[in-house]
Amino acid sequence: MKTISSLMFAGLIAVSTSGYTQSSGTKDMDMKDMNDHGAAQAAAYRAEGTLKKIDAAGGTVMLAHGPIPSLKWPPMTMSFDVRDKKLLRGLKAEQRVQFEFVQEGKRYVITSIK
Repeated sequence: MKTISSLMFAGLIAVSTSGYTQSSGTKDMDMKDMNDHGAAQAAAYRAEGTLKKIDAAGGTVMLAHGPIPSLKWPPMTMSFDVRDKKLLRGLKAEQRVQFEFVQEGKRYVITSIK
């Protein structure tokens, strides 16, 4: 009886530990699933607004934008960094624009502006 109990116990342990690493429910990540920074891709947000100030040398703009429901933001005027200063070519103060931006840490960075 002890032998049967011991064998059953050993079998239970073997069965339960063989699936242990697969039962976590998480997806194994491969390096190809990661971006250059090793983190998930930042969400992009879209908005419309009016350019108030353009600092081409500093790569920033002041925008009075409409509400951004996905962030629960009301209309407001705020400063944004610009990913690429080339995006500012041909833009003028008081011009209406559509833009896309991402959050990078505490900064909001425009990735597209038209």
